[in-house]
Amino acid sequence: MEEKYNAVVIRATNYKENDKIINLFTLEGGIVSAKLVGVKKANSKLKFAGEIFCFGEFVLIEKDGRRTVKEVNQIDSFYDLRFDLDKFYAGSTMAELVSKLLIDQMKSYELFLCFINALRTLNEKDINADLVLATFILNAMKFQGYELDFEKCAVCGNEIKHRSFFSFSDGRSVCSNCAGDVDTEIRYSTYSLLKECSVSQKDISFNFLEKITFDENQLKNVLRFLDFALKQLLDINLKSLSYFTE
Repeated sequence: MEEKYNAVVIRATNYKENDKIINLFTLEGGIVSAKLVGVKKANSKLKFAGEIFCFGEFVLIEKDGRRTVKEVNQIDSFYDLRFDLDKFYAGSTMAELVSKLLIDQMKSYELFLCFINALRTLNEKDINADLVLATFILNAMKFQGYELDFEKCAVCGNEIKHRSFFSFSDGRSVCSNCAGDVDTEIRYSTYSLLKECSVSQKDISFNFLEKITFDENQLKNVLRFLDFALKQLLDINLKSLSYFTE
């Protein structure tokens, strides 16, 4: 049976002497795995399809529950990511998060569109890779039902000033007057940047990010916070994220 998917390669693993197994994040069917036969040979016409971030229309042949790539019409390779280590690792971390968020063949149109837009932003625009990654993580969590709220104090509804706390039990921010014993205090500068990135979630083209000002320590603390949030709320440990947090 022939299947067609709009998809992006999020992982490629060598298989036997000349083949690869690729994991595809597809618009139509979530995560799908397929074999690329002979792709490691010098004359392979599908060599490009075995590279991470290859985005296009994939035609697969399914037989007995196994899929083989028949042809690929490439839309974009996001090739320039390979020349910037920060951007490449940001893309790789996003791909790792997608693979851990989605159960096999679980669809998510919003997450797929956000992922492609994030890769395109990294590839084409001069926007800090860490900032794109942080905003993508916030979006990805929201799409899976774990939206983090930094808009105002979840208890009294007032604007949070000077000191900020976070309740990991319900994913909401709390001011110093309303914080309880189980709420975690976070640096106000970290809270402020998280709030700005959350506002940017409304524009998944990531255009808002061009207007955000920050310093490197502030951004690193944001990613450390998100790393902790993923572990606490979703039991997800992103190995790739350590590149940005250590």
